[in-house]
Amino acid sequence: MEENARGTRSIAMILLGAVTVLVIAGFNLFVILEIRLWLLEQTLKKQYEQADMD
Repeated sequence: MEENARGTRSIAMILLGAVTVLVIAGFNLFVILEIRLWLLEQTLKKQYEQADMD
């Protein structure tokens, strides 16, 4: 019985670790995409202002 509980606890810890890794990876992807969007907006804003001056 105790071996079964230990095995279940190990599986739970592995699943918790996997979920944690996926959450961190998702957060990192979100941050990267937000930075790319901000850079794109800055580039478009500069192009618009340059075209407005011409």
